[in-house]
Amino acid sequence: MDYQKMFSSLRKYNKEKICKICGGTDITRFAHTAKCLNCNVLVNFPYVEPREIDYLQGQISSSEYSDAQKISLSWHIESGANNHHNFTRMVCFCEDYISRDNEIETLDYGGGGGQFALVLNSLYPKSNCTIVDMIDIRLLEIYAPMNNQIKFADFENNTKKFDFIFMNDVFEHLTFPLETLELLRGKLKPNGKIFIDTPCTFWLYPITKFFSKRIHTKLLKGTVDSDHQQIWSTKSFYTICHKAGFSVMRFKRLSEYTQPPEFYLDNMGITNPILRLFGKTFFYLSPLISRNKIMAVIE
Repeated sequence: MDYQKMFSSLRKYNKEKICKICGGTDITRFAHTAKCLNCNVLVNFPYVEPREIDYLQGQISSSEYSDAQKISLSWHIESGANNHHNFTRMVCFCEDYISRDNEIETLDYGGGGGQFALVLNSLYPKSNCTIVDMIDIRLLEIYAPMNNQIKFADFENNTKKFDFIFMNDVFEHLTFPLETLELLRGKLKPNGKIFIDTPCTFWLYPITKFFSKRIHTKLLKGTVDSDHQQIWSTKSFYTICHKAGFSVMRFKRLSEYTQPPEFYLDNMGITNPILRLFGKTFFYLSPLISRNKIMAVIE
């Protein structure tokens, strides 16, 4: 993909306040975010320069590799148990489309440390898992033997095809979600499918905005930034899938987190003990009262 050319289009979108998901021009801004009133996506705004360009470069030093491994390991130490549970639920969500009797080629797109292959192979022992991530060096050495790695810089021109592509907490990070889906569509075998799970907006966003702009700003700080570039609505999710030529085969909203509550409260900058207690209570009750994630299978 020509990232430089696509970033030129983002500059135009910034200037004219155009939604990069649906192309709508009815956008309302708040703090560092914008909401499209047509498709209801919540985005970091202005749109950021694509980081992909930085990771298409060549050599890395041993210290960069060591630092990346430490970051990946620390993340997995905190999130490993949650991820293991979440990954199991994700794979089971797709079981109607995956045969345990046949060898299947799967791609973990944006797979980070590579833990997903451990869960996938335990449930589908005849599966072959390939991984690609924008930061190649975050694939942990302990999980590397379970993953066939394709370097990010080589992925676009790689000819390997897949029965299933998994995108676990990736869709919200993409600077160019439409173009990425179009690229991945070309990586699928006939009748191949993509699984996506990604954060979505829910009732807490409008409620906090109505009752407390300060708390709403903290919520936005902890959930939308130059890394988590968009938080999806149901409408915006369907819109981007259809624009990329996909049909949504299965769709569900659910409650799911990858880190303990302190992680999210710290990211929001919430230090007040009462607010932190409320946040922890909300976290533990969330399976009953909130649906902060989308899971979907598209074809």
